[in-house]
Amino acid sequence: MSSVTVRVYIVQPDSEFQLLLEADTDYFGGSIPSEGDVLSFFRDARHFRVVRRQFLPSKERDSGWALVCSEVTEAIYTNVAVTWALDSDWATEIELKLIEERAREARRQLKPKPKKASKPDSIL
Repeated sequence: MSSVTVRVYIVQPDSEFQLLLEADTDYFGGSIPSEGDVLSFFRDARHFRVVRRQFLPSKERDSGWALVCSEVTEAIYTNVAVTWALDSDWATEIELKLIEERAREARRQLKPKPKKASKPDSIL
């Protein structure tokens, strides 16, 4: 299978598309992300869920896949990305400090908040 272009877009509040990434299928390991997949970007610690994908064939111009995404902010995605980075050997000391800080924040957000005990009804 030959490599094709993949463009990742997010829909802005004004319904305009913003290009987040343009790469070929090799960037994604030779496949195209499916609906429901989450893409994490280390450069700004943002995560995007693929909500639509559309193939755009063309004879004269570039053909490829358009992935329409929505941003997800659940802490679990940051926690997974941070763990991945810590298990990799490419992170520098400065990056590791930032990654560890993000991990602490993500874990704090993941911890269940203690429920407040309800006050017993007063007996008359």
